[in-house]
Amino acid sequence: METEFAQAAQDYATHRTGYPDKLFQHLKQMNIGKPGQKVLDMVTGSGNLARGFAERGCHVTAIDDKQHVLAQADSLTKKANLQIDFQLAKTDKTCLSNHSYDVVSAGRCWQQVNQATTLNEIKRVIMPRGHLVITDFNWLPYQGEVTQLTEHLMLRFNPAWTGADNNGFQLSWLDEMHNQGFENIETFSFDRTIAFSQAAWRGNVLSHHAVVGQLSALQTKSLDAELTLMLRNVFTDTTLNIPHRIFAIVARPPHFGEAKDIPKKLIIRQLAVYEKPPWDLLLLADPSRSQVNQYLSKGHCYIAMLNDEIVGEYVLLQKTHTRFEIMNLAVTPKFQRQGIGLQLIKRALTEAKQRGATLVDIGTGNSSIAELKLYQRVGFNITHIEKGYFTAQYPRTIIENGITRKDKICLSINV
Repeated sequence: METEFAQAAQDYATHRTGYPDKLFQHLKQMNIGKPGQKVLDMVTGSGNLARGFAERGCHVTAIDDKQHVLAQADSLTKKANLQIDFQLAKTDKTCLSNHSYDVVSAGRCWQQVNQATTLNEIKRVIMPRGHLVITDFNWLPYQGEVTQLTEHLMLRFNPAWTGADNNGFQLSWLDEMHNQGFENIETFSFDRTIAFSQAAWRGNVLSHHAVVGQLSALQTKSLDAELTLMLRNVFTDTTLNIPHRIFAIVARPPHFGEAKDIPKKLIIRQLAVYEKPPWDLLLLADPSRSQVNQYLSKGHCYIAMLNDEIVGEYVLLQKTHTRFEIMNLAVTPKFQRQGIGLQLIKRALTEAKQRGATLVDIGTGNSSIAELKLYQRVGFNITHIEKGYFTAQYPRTIIENGITRKDKICLSINV
């Protein structure tokens, strides 16, 4: 049986086509699959969906519970010169960290998992404002088409198969997602005709879940023989144009609406003298411990608390009687893009003004695109650029958003 599954994995990888660009273009419009996002692809199979996200600059982890399937997916990924972290794991017990992924995805294999327990695990690993994406990519068994005749043949060998005559709209999947509390559920679909050689179509059929693990080796061989004969006698063209439907469901995790209110629940306070500095966050913003120690000893550290957990910090340093600088500002990765950074900046500006400031500075790297956008949105203006600052101050090269951090962008705001 293991040999049969291995052969099926090879057939799947060889003969199944990848998801079309149009799917990812549509998802991008929904802020899904953007460069830098952390994606978890569940029941990855040959890794087609995972590679689609990796090609677009996402940091992808892909899981499956079959080692030979992962080996095939890893091989295809390396050939494509992409990086994906493939892990052997079950969908209902991934052993991955809580609230760690911007996007959790699943492709064609979704119908084969226990959706209730898998969705429960997804709720644990997805970020509070993350996206769940479930996709399906099915052939359409139109009257008289090779797809319909192929399905009739498959039913002869596996009469228990319930997936025949499927129109590609997996609406039944919505029920369990709703029952599990997922919100903002949306669907979209589009059709695409895909060309197969007759050999590729046979390989596609033999890797189908109605065949793999359902038919014996002898039955599979007989099915292939009859399919070959049918294709030779009925469909004489060497190329088969197979109609397909791509269907996708996009949803937000439960209590997504509550996540929007996170900034209102924050408690921002000064770090007490007896409390340890939040070094994980401080070093997230500035990887030089010696540099952080210098301004931490002279400045004031403030922390943002959410349900007794430190989720953000900033360090405010007084440079003159009326000039201050925000030396360090960071938010825990799983709580980023939820308005916490904005609240920290506003609080820092208020605190600086109360201490007598008329001008507040802040600096960031040339590669820190999100930070530059946030600071200027608040009202900071770029005053000058310190060329080569980071290459001179930090022994190790810092890569961010695919860009080497070299120069320090200095900004100021009047308060």
